[in-house]
Amino acid sequence: MDMNNYENMRLMYSIRRGSRFKNWMKETIQAIRMADDRHRQLIALLGIDGHCAGLPASDITARSQAMQIFYSVVDEYMRHNVPIDTPKLLGTWTCDTGLTTDDQPHLRLKAFKAKTYQQISTTGLHAIGVIEIQPITNYPFQDTNTFTMHAHGIAWGNSPGPARRAAVKKTNHSRAWNNHLEADPVQLKMPVPTEGGILGWGCYMWDNPDYAKRVRCWRNGKTSLANHVKTYPAGLALRIMEGLSYFSLPNLAFSVGDGKYLRREWEKELRAWSSMRDALTEPEPEFSIAAAWGNLPSAYYRRHSYQPFTIN
Repeated sequence: MDMNNYENMRLMYSIRRGSRFKNWMKETIQAIRMADDRHRQLIALLGIDGHCAGLPASDITARSQAMQIFYSVVDEYMRHNVPIDTPKLLGTWTCDTGLTTDDQPHLRLKAFKAKTYQQISTTGLHAIGVIEIQPITNYPFQDTNTFTMHAHGIAWGNSPGPARRAAVKKTNHSRAWNNHLEADPVQLKMPVPTEGGILGWGCYMWDNPDYAKRVRCWRNGKTSLANHVKTYPAGLALRIMEGLSYFSLPNLAFSVGDGKYLRREWEKELRAWSSMRDALTEPEPEFSIAAAWGNLPSAYYRRHSYQPFTIN
């Protein structure tokens, strides 16, 4: 199969997943008893019916548009500005700075982005990346929820392989990048053509939080993270969307080196789309995000000790 077909298939797959997630969140919100104003605000924050100004990262419609623009911008840039023989890598960055709990959620976006930027800079690579938030449903104990803020990115450049690998190894053994999930904090891998290559990874970077993770323990004492889909509670998905709603989509993107050109073009096109949407449909009037989310009267929120998110 032609490489372009794999890329297009991954894009269409992500768009379909986004539509299913949007319907799931709409049904979840509609099933919760609340005041009409609050209902309208949450629906707007999720970009389901209406929208909020400022491109909140919880806006499912805007996330889909951000992904499609990202796909187009990355494709165009790589074709015309990066030689075909330049090494291209897919990266994941995780550490305890991004770990928090459902009962006292604290999202340290600025600190985590700064650490990730500095680490990529030590490798000599250019990069563009996205921060995501995902729940782990059995860490540190069964039936407890931990949230992990981590980054995925596309990196490229001609930095010497030994020096790059040495920089990654140093980070993976650094106390500053301690990771209680027992995975290497920095993971760089080659693109897989049958998964859509770098464009497929770009779609993955912008996927909605429509599944959770579970820690799996093996007999040899090692652990790994497995996808948790079938029993992923809708209320937990809403909790992740609550955290995302405090950030804008551009806030979650970052760049290193020449990645700044990609990020600049992506944000310009996304904001142009947002302005056009605002002109067609007036955004929801400004309101308190914390008050809109505060302790929803749902089964999930009743079973958990609710605390608002701390953001810095």
